[in-house]
Amino acid sequence: QLGETGLFYGTSRDMKGLLVAKPTEKDVEDSIAQLLADMYFADGAETINVLRVSQRTWVVMKER
Repeated sequence: QLGETGLFYGTSRDMKGLLVAKPTEKDVEDSIAQLLADMYFADGAETINVLRVSQRTWVVMKER
């Protein structure tokens, strides 16, 4: 979604607080997998696999 500041934003209906703001839509998409992994690592997960399963859907598999 293009915001008023000229940045593209990515959010999640399922993960409250997830927000990615980048200058291009591609940059947003490229950042999402790392952001998801970082969020799970911060929550104590040791192993993370982030898979993109469709244009706007990622699946996170974690182990504690």
